Amino acid sequence: MPRPQIWCGSSSAYLLTWAVAMLPLGSLGDRYGRRRVMIASLAAFGAASAWAAWSGSAAMFIAARAAGGIAGAGIVVMAMSAVTVMFAEDERSRAVGVWAGVNFLALPTGPILGGWLLDRFWWGWVFLINVPVVVIALVAVVALVPESRGSDRGRLDLVGMTLFGGGLAGLVYGCAEAGTRGWGSAVVSAALLAGTLLLIVFALWQRRLTRGLPAAPVSARAREPLVDIGLFRIPEYVWGTVLAFLCSLAMIGVLFTLPQYFQAVLGVDSIGSGLRLLPLLGGLAVGATGAEPLTKTIGAKVVLVGGFAVLGAGLILGSATSTGNGFGFVSAWTSITGAGIGTVLATATAAASQPPPVSQAGGEAMIDAARADTVVEGSE
Repeated sequence: MPRPQIWCGSSSAYLLTWAVAMLPLGSLGDRYGRRRVMIASLAAFGAASAWAAWSGSAAMFIAARAAGGIAGAGIVVMAMSAVTVMFAEDERSRAVGVWAGVNFLALPTGPILGGWLLDRFWWGWVFLINVPVVVIALVAVVALVPESRGSDRGRLDLVGMTLFGGGLAGLVYGCAEAGTRGWGSAVVSAALLAGTLLLIVFALWQRRLTRGLPAAPVSARAREPLVDIGLFRIPEYVWGTVLAFLCSLAMIGVLFTLPQYFQAVLGVDSIGSGLRLLPLLGGLAVGATGAEPLTKTIGAKVVLVGGFAVLGAGLILGSATSTGNGFGFVSAWTSITGAGIGTVLATATAAASQPPPVSQAGGEAMIDAARADTVVEGSE
């Protein structure tokens, strides 16, 4: 099994490439076909998983994880885009809710399964288990997912891809290094500053391309922007993305703290810690699946306010946790917190995905990229 330092380095490489690749792959899906990019991403993810399991050196292992991050980004963005294409507007909220629930249930479920495999089998099975899942997913995509693509009005925006990739890489690297170097480190400060500046330049560049884009898709000389800046004039998209981001911060904080409490304070092993996250998973599932019918009945605004209220109540209750509390108390506040998180994430993501312009994969990629740093911070 790779040493802990190598394992942490490979996780950082995966998260870095995953975050950076989202928007470019979303643009490629819009141009060349989302189903085609999804199939390629699934195949690449399976190959990268096998490569990681049988890597002969630390460098090969980290390279395999980096390649898996790129493929994983393509899967996430194309899956969300497929949801918006396959379902009519009256069914899209429910579909997005289910997608959000499954997507965020996977984050805490992974450590449970991974810990069980590491305790009982060869460490490579942590990655090889992905291969049969990829095969099933490929069959499902080929059989069920229709091909779709956005407009193709000009050249690929390679400048925008470079600016976005460099900017997000700086932010992700800075957040990752802050866990070991500290937020006051010169390296961390430089990375965060450089990332922020590059993303500002990226936004200005996208604005320039959006303004100069011809009204009809006839110009082969003009660059097509990665993101239409007009998306940010749609209140549902802006607020949906912002609220999903804020809720993700809360979720990552809970997922970062609970395993340490279970293992360092209660003294349970990794599997026991994972099993104690099940109430949180149950709450997430209930909140994500119940958000859609509530939204239809009382409206998205009321559901979001209620979801944040439930989330806040769960966190306030959780702040009273001490060494003397039993599993029942922890289960109560984590299930309440999970219900609030699931409700907010499903509703906010659905709201951001409703307007027709956001059905493009580029818009979906922005929703996921906005949450990338929170995942990195929690992983560290």
